[in-house]
Amino acid sequence: AAGEVGGDSRPDRASPPAPPCRPGGLLTTSAAVTRLSGRVDEGSRCETGAAPATVTGDETGDATVPARAWEGPGVGRSGSQETCRVRPMPRSPGVRGDGRGASAGRPALLPPTRSDRGFGFRGQEHAMRIRALVLAGLLGGSLPVVAQPTAPEYAETIQVTASLREEEADTVAASVSVLTAAEAEARQAVSVHELLAALPGLTLVQSGSPGKAVSLFARGTNSNQTLVLVDGVRLNEPLLGGFDWAFAMPEEIARVESVRGPFSVLYGSAAIGGVVQLLTRHEPGVTLRLEGGERSYRRAGLATGFVRGALSGALSGAWREGEGELPNDSFDGGAGRLRLDWQVRPGLTAGLAGRWQEAEIGLPYDFFGAPATERRQESELRHLALPVSWQTRTLTVSGSTARVEQEVILADPHDPFAASRSEAWGTQLRATAQRRLGEQWELAAGAEWERQRASSADAFGGGLDGARERRSGGFVQTTWRGARTRVEAGVRRDDHDSFGGETSWRGGALVRVHDHLRLRASYGEAFRAPSLGDLYFPGFGNPELRPERSRGAELGAEGEAGPWRLAATLFENRLRDLVQFDF
Repeated sequence: AAGEVGGDSRPDRASPPAPPCRPGGLLTTSAAVTRLSGRVDEGSRCETGAAPATVTGDETGDATVPARAWEGPGVGRSGSQETCRVRPMPRSPGVRGDGRGASAGRPALLPPTRSDRGFGFRGQEHAMRIRALVLAGLLGGSLPVVAQPTAPEYAETIQVTASLREEEADTVAASVSVLTAAEAEARQAVSVHELLAALPGLTLVQSGSPGKAVSLFARGTNSNQTLVLVDGVRLNEPLLGGFDWAFAMPEEIARVESVRGPFSVLYGSAAIGGVVQLLTRHEPGVTLRLEGGERSYRRAGLATGFVRGALSGALSGAWREGEGELPNDSFDGGAGRLRLDWQVRPGLTAGLAGRWQEAEIGLPYDFFGAPATERRQESELRHLALPVSWQTRTLTVSGSTARVEQEVILADPHDPFAASRSEAWGTQLRATAQRRLGEQWELAAGAEWERQRASSADAFGGGLDGARERRSGGFVQTTWRGARTRVEAGVRRDDHDSFGGETSWRGGALVRVHDHLRLRASYGEAFRAPSLGDLYFPGFGNPELRPERSRGAELGAEGEAGPWRLAATLFENRLRDLVQFDF
């Protein structure tokens, strides 16, 4: 059992938040006091060194084990599968950390582990990308590199993840947090995981210096037990089920939505701790951001959009690179996105969306902790989606098909046994419909199908050889809305070609006691299907694995008083059949 407490002041009535320090030694200070999700920061905000890894255990077999965590910014516990040994590293006197302030008294960098990811040997092409972004800015962009941001006027907080339709976050019977592009700009965040770290119930852990893998833990569950979506496309990788947040860039987002608690009834596998969705921006205009600092730190970001009659589009991209404080500790990566939408006729829209993300990182240590001068990792993630939607006064139908490809490569010219490569592919189909039945009732239904395939190889010749799986599912959910009350209930059935079927339930209620106080309660069941690595990887895979299952309940209250908003939630998660590696 655990609880969460969050509070903040409305930005249109408070001073702007103090911008964070930049990697590379660009330090910005402010006397502003911000109150965001229960955290109070004064002056400059600087973080150095590696985030500490947290480990829990004794969650095995069929035993029912409560997952316990205090839900708040930067607080949480991982599940039994996330382990990382902290190896203290000596520091030279006076050496700074990762460029975010003095490093005295901070944790040392973690050596790379087998779970570190990244990949690429690219020469001069990255500098060419940055020069192209600079040219775009000279032709019509803006360079926000001098002035402090003013307090933005935020619109009402709209979400879509918890209910499949746009509505205010405080009207749904779930724990929902939303970060908008305006807030990202005010915080001057250089990555999406910096934004997520401010949300209650989410813990972000980085396995070393900047650019190294970043894992997200929701309400104390494992990193592969939170579903990650970009405009509705699932991005959890098929081999182990997680997602690396290191190079997700704020330039591409219109808002980030975090829904905590079991949500398999709408999304199927992996939504045990919750769902985090990035919704990309479509605003017209051009914005260019350039940054630089010590240790070869450089960052460039571009976002642009247009509307031409029935056709609209958006293009965004960002790149950042720099050196760590150790030899061969560099990071170099970015992301780009293209979106086109065509209004075929009023109410009917078809689109094309593509996203690319890649990174190359240096690994200063080998698997045994010895210095490695040329060990590198590359990673690449690509997806292409074809969305379509049709809307009338009482009916909304949407669907999409998507292709997702991922690749990870490790190479070290001085260690032939370190060579490895893994590839994964996935095809997704999803369709949903919402129908209003009068003024108070609404019915939602949906179906989806997914096929995944993965291959891997290492210097010893082992690995996956085209392992594959297929899954399908369907759900129905009904919602009743009264003047001050909302009640919803849903059920879903999933079929998997490995373990068979799984049924998930969820119900929730919200009561508006008065205009400034709301009470909510919910209960749900969720599951995570074993990944292809869990099932088939030679040496430790087990084709007989069952899905991980969870049950979760919560009670919450939230309200406003003047410029303040306060929310408190008590929740309990119980998980069983957890998958663990037994060496």
